[in-house]
Amino acid sequence: MKIIVTGDKGFIGSRVKKVLSENHEVYGLCRTDADISDYMAVEKYMKSIAPDVVVHCAALGNVDKSEEDNELAYRVNVIGTANVATCCANLGVAMISSSSDQVYDYIPGGIFHEYMDTLPNNYYGFTKVEGEKLVKQIVPKHHILRLGWQYDRFLDGDEYTSHGIMKAVADALNDNEPINCTSRSYQNVTYIYDTVDAIVAMVEGKLPYGIYNITSENPMNLYDTFVYIMDKMGVPKEQINKLVIENKEFKAKDLRADPFNLKMAGYIMPSFVEGLGKCLEL
Repeated sequence: MKIIVTGDKGFIGSRVKKVLSENHEVYGLCRTDADISDYMAVEKYMKSIAPDVVVHCAALGNVDKSEEDNELAYRVNVIGTANVATCCANLGVAMISSSSDQVYDYIPGGIFHEYMDTLPNNYYGFTKVEGEKLVKQIVPKHHILRLGWQYDRFLDGDEYTSHGIMKAVADALNDNEPINCTSRSYQNVTYIYDTVDAIVAMVEGKLPYGIYNITSENPMNLYDTFVYIMDKMGVPKEQINKLVIENKEFKAKDLRADPFNLKMAGYIMPSFVEGLGKCLEL
């Protein structure tokens, strides 16, 4: 099968391309190949490959950067997604499009399902909602992935592990810099290769088209999550108590999304605890 992975130099796309390349003919599409906000460039590139499936991972994924530069965020996350979707529709191929759990609100106590209305509270989330709408309107054969907080085992000097919860833990341990967090915040945290496995299942036709929360369920609050990770890494309890600091002034936030549609399709995402176990065994 021929597959194009957009954003193949990024955190998610690079890993998707790596795993899919084991059994498929995979081509990357990054800024040096074509600017996704330029329809003609995208069309020319995709026609030259004639893929069977496109996995769209290219995005401006930085929430703060999206707030600072609305125009850039819209151009990449909305116009770029529309361009890729239009090319997929014209070529008659399936599209797997990465979105975000940021399309949901942060209502404390709520666990979000795919059938709930979207209500983003930042500009990045807004662009992702708009991108989703366009994919649904343009591409008959589509998977839309609402991704939670992704992480990999942090390797110093690897630019593609420059963010995520393990990067925060590594920085705290290496720099002796405390992590300020709160027990009033909840968020699913997902091992990137568990996400990649779900994407592979979609590429290979094992999951029906539709919208999916791709998240690993995590009942722990954010404070307990950081403590749990450090404990599993063998960090002494006394050091953990110094490095994980609860800030009582942080607002309550709940961004847990239930992978309901995956379960209905018979696909079970590993839990956060299971994913972390695999990550730390590498």
